[in-house]
Amino acid sequence: MVWEYSYISSTVRQHHDIEPLPNGNVLFLAWELKTADEIRAAGGDPFVHKNGELWVEHIVEVKRTGPQVGKIVWEYKYAPTSKNVQRANNHVFRIHRVPPDDPALKQIL
Repeated sequence: MVWEYSYISSTVRQHHDIEPLPNGNVLFLAWELKTADEIRAAGGDPFVHKNGELWVEHIVEVKRTGPQVGKIVWEYKYAPTSKNVQRANNHVFRIHRVPPDDPALKQIL
């Protein structure tokens, strides 16, 4: 093992896939806890979720700064809205890097 990085607390948890990037950083998937108050603020009903909490996708890019240390240099935090806060089973499990000239990418942009 060349590098070990732990991303876990009471509000975030790394899961499933990682993707080493060409610049040496690592991209990984994580869950981030949304509380009952955050679910309500987004127009959802916290009582449809176990314990009134929702774990949503969170994507993180980390730069290695030591053998077991890293600095978060970019992150995408899923923002629940009234349209998507009820869909708790919408999880991402794999990361795939797509070249910028990929025709499939042009279709969704």
